Amino acid sequence: MSNNSFSGSIPQCLSNTISGLQELNLRNNNFSGVLHPDIFLNTTFLSSVDISNNQLEGKLPKSLINCTTLELLNVKSNRIKDTFPSWLGSLPSLSVMILRENEFYGPFNGFTNDIPQSLANLTNLEALDLSQNQLSGQIPQDLASLSFLSIMNFSHNNLQGPIPRSTQFQRQNCSAFMDNPRLYGLEDICGKIHVPNPTPQESEDLSEPKEQVISWISAGIAYGPGVFCGLVIGHRFSPRIHNWFM
Repeated sequence: MSNNSFSGSIPQCLSNTISGLQELNLRNNNFSGVLHPDIFLNTTFLSSVDISNNQLEGKLPKSLINCTTLELLNVKSNRIKDTFPSWLGSLPSLSVMILRENEFYGPFNGFTNDIPQSLANLTNLEALDLSQNQLSGQIPQDLASLSFLSIMNFSHNNLQGPIPRSTQFQRQNCSAFMDNPRLYGLEDICGKIHVPNPTPQESEDLSEPKEQVISWISAGIAYGPGVFCGLVIGHRFSPRIHNWFM
């Protein structure tokens, strides 16, 4: 049912239809309204739920907690307004969680004391995208212990504090943490801008305005393609789950 022009709200009776399904894919439609809290009450066999790129509002249904075999949850690009759903940490098989481009808000680590521990329970988690929400607080340090977590995106939130230190975090692109001004510990990920000291010859050139302008133009020509290539490469995700992040 994906990639159509279906509109209107998703009825609660859908739960009776999908009770025996393993995958629910409603992405790229025009569904709107609020998801009924009990819509996933009888869907214990679902392994994949993709309702991304719609216009759904309200809260994320807690009846998802009944989907004990759920591996993929993608609610990207909707209007869901809710606190961070720490209860998703009780889903033992969840490996991909994409909550980006919604209105999730409130502290990410501190609103309830069990948030870090609940996320650490997701030992199969491979991809986590929480970007473009309104989350605050710190990134849970416990995420550093998730050995399968290879793709993550926390950008465009209000997060603060230190970046967890682990191989998984150090391998991320700098863009995965951008637009969180109070995050720190990004030196190993984003690197530092080094401005070399001018040579004696360059110092003499600074007194000659015409040559100085030529020098800056040359530097710009050399520097521009490097920045462009870096941005292109940095925004490429793993081919395996690339489409889920688009």
